Amino acid sequence: MARKRNSSKGGGNGKVDITLFEKRIRRGLQQGRDLLAEIVTRTAPKPGARIDARVADATEIRTNGYIEKLLEHKEYPKYVLLNPGPVQTTAQVKNALVQHDICHRDSDFSDILRSVEEKLLNVMGAEGNHRAFVITGSGTSGMECAISSAIPEGKKLVVVSNGAFGDRIGEIAELHRIPVVDVRFSWAHPVRVAEVERALADPDVFAVAMVHHETSIGLLNPIRDLGRLAAKYDKLFIVDCVSSLGGERFSLELDQIDIAVSSANKCLHAVSGLAVVAVHQRVWDRIRDVRPRVYYLDLKRYMRYAVDLEQTPFTPAVNTLFALDRALGELLAEGVEERIKRYESLNALIRRGLAGLGVEPFTETGCESHTISSFFTPESIAFDDLYRELKNRGFIIYNAKEHLKDRVFQVANMGALTRGMIYDFLFHFEQVLKQHQRSVAKQSRAHLAVI
Repeated sequence: MARKRNSSKGGGNGKVDITLFEKRIRRGLQQGRDLLAEIVTRTAPKPGARIDARVADATEIRTNGYIEKLLEHKEYPKYVLLNPGPVQTTAQVKNALVQHDICHRDSDFSDILRSVEEKLLNVMGAEGNHRAFVITGSGTSGMECAISSAIPEGKKLVVVSNGAFGDRIGEIAELHRIPVVDVRFSWAHPVRVAEVERALADPDVFAVAMVHHETSIGLLNPIRDLGRLAAKYDKLFIVDCVSSLGGERFSLELDQIDIAVSSANKCLHAVSGLAVVAVHQRVWDRIRDVRPRVYYLDLKRYMRYAVDLEQTPFTPAVNTLFALDRALGELLAEGVEERIKRYESLNALIRRGLAGLGVEPFTETGCESHTISSFFTPESIAFDDLYRELKNRGFIIYNAKEHLKDRVFQVANMGALTRGMIYDFLFHFEQVLKQHQRSVAKQSRAHLAVI
């Protein structure tokens, strides 16, 4: 918080003396502006010029260095984000946000939109039967788009839930007065497919929806098994892959998914603000007569604009789309399977490291994800204290939701994280526990002395 300006001393003329703190802030802002101007001047190609690949690589490396320098002058400090989104992004993704301004009704925008959609379908394991759409909004906006656009009046939706985000699907459906058949499991237990099958036998059920990775507890759900069941009973299969796409094994084709919903700011390593909805071509005939329930989230409207104009129906977050395109390019260059293996390695390191400190996992079902880990908060320290002390040391962890809040915490390994970052986190976690234990012991000795 900035200090208040103090009246100048001595002159009595009522003028305001700017504090040293404010002078430093202004100097930092000016340095940031100077750096940004230097980036634009040095890296902008001459009009019409073709850039050699080696020159382009060197330019990118230099630009990334400038981006890192520019960040040094920002108001908010740098943290290692171990929360399940937004995630740590690379300098290249941040750099992609800075573009010349373009019009979203111009062919240049259509080019970037097409590039993003093609890359998304590649990552999602599509084989020519799906179309991907980008919506400006969070992952929840994508799920509301899917649910509100796909279920006919009077038909039922089976919602399979074992956590907060499965419950959210049911809440969205009920808001739009769509009859819901709840197949609910405990937050600590995997989904039992046989119980879902009984619900699908109802002829009034039109679709079934499930979260692939239930982020609130860190469990993976059996979407492949449920995809087979949905196909067997001829029901649409809607999947939330918000926190699994790019970090867990997932395939639109192999999992027989009709509509998939994801988000840019988790395992795809882009920034917040974009949802993704992928739709199988067989869906359109089945939802042709479904009346739109939400103007902005009308899926068929997005389809019309994509086919007719290669645009979005409403003004999108244009620069965020550039960042997503860059992040998807990084993912495909690394390889989806290689990223998954890297996530598995980081996740195993976190689990082993915290187990070595006596921290107990929340679940041990064999269905745990490789992108986030859930643990019981140690009895020796309150979650708020643990969070505060780790933040002071540069790390952000995550509190669990609803009835698990404060009792369970989560550590995500999504985003541009390295093994070095995880080792640092584990070291500081241990130091926080030891420091707190010493503090508690000191207070106990003081209490005994008084007695």
